[in-house]
Amino acid sequence: MDERAKIEEFLAGPELADLVTLMPDGSPHVAPVWYKFDDGTYVVLAEPSTVKVRNIRGDARVAISIAKRDRPYGYVLVQGTAEISEGDSDPLLYELAYRYLGRTEGHEYAVRTSEQLSFVFITVTPDKTVTYFDY
Repeated sequence: MDERAKIEEFLAGPELADLVTLMPDGSPHVAPVWYKFDDGTYVVLAEPSTVKVRNIRGDARVAISIAKRDRPYGYVLVQGTAEISEGDSDPLLYELAYRYLGRTEGHEYAVRTSEQLSFVFITVTPDKTVTYFDY
């Protein structure tokens, strides 16, 4: 399997991503998030009032760490810039919920969450990517 195929296969898995944003004082803020890798970018849903969204509005520089916690080990590290946008978040909410929770539990979660919360999209465009795969 070539490197690109390994990366895409790894990023399609259910690993959480740690999204790092910068606080107004320059210190890092880390938040575990569900993500979708889509045509070279990473897309995350977030409530508009969250710290990560406020931070990105102030400084678009971000980092992402996605690591497999058991063997065989692997990780993808990204440095890049983030953009906040609005739109219909339900399709991505359902897709992520199914991916991370399974079809039945994911559907219940997505229905409940869609009724209670609203989201914005965080789209991260990588400037630098580092990978490691122990397989």
